[in-house]
Amino acid sequence: MPGNFNTSEFSNFDGVIWLRKTFEVPANMLGKDLTLEITNMDDADETWYNGEQIGATSGAELERNYQIIAKMNKSAKATIVIRMVDWGGGMGVKGELKLRNAQNVLDLSSEWLYKSTYNFKELSEFIEPDWEARMGWQPTTIYNGMIKPLLNYRIKGAIWYQGESNAGRAYQYRSLFPAMIKNWREKFNQGDFPFLFVQLANFLKPDSIPKDDPWPELREA
Repeated sequence: MPGNFNTSEFSNFDGVIWLRKTFEVPANMLGKDLTLEITNMDDADETWYNGEQIGATSGAELERNYQIIAKMNKSAKATIVIRMVDWGGGMGVKGELKLRNAQNVLDLSSEWLYKSTYNFKELSEFIEPDWEARMGWQPTTIYNGMIKPLLNYRIKGAIWYQGESNAGRAYQYRSLFPAMIKNWREKFNQGDFPFLFVQLANFLKPDSIPKDDPWPELREA
């Protein structure tokens, strides 16, 4: 690592791979706060340092900056473990991989141990994901993934940023938005909690000649 895993034996792999690296911590970094920097990983990860989770990120090509506090950095020999998930397309750690503090940097580019555990394509119920589903553009995707798991928690209220993706069908939004508010209040079962909405902001330069535009139409809805 770093490397593009799709150029290796994982050229047709979508699933879960565990990565592990054990290394000597330099004396000038031992017992100090550190940051693990991974500048480009595809797609999602959970990361541990000496057995303690230091971070998790979901999103391809996002930079990871995971903090390691001094009490986790007492041993001269350290182990980093990464559980990496690939949903499709590219896979790997494609950028820099470094451990640093204010004065020192340790480059972790080298051979790592690995073990693949799940290949999604070998699961009997696997359906090839597409970008629309992953981005929440398919019906029920966002609700089942991000709202339903919270229904047993108490809620004080909601603040909703008006949906940009609804701008092309603002008239439909007149029905969809009240229906969603009603549904959430019923499912959380905590009364008519406040539901606030934030208008879509102005976007791009104003035209000198007035014309129809989907964003003002959605604000009106």
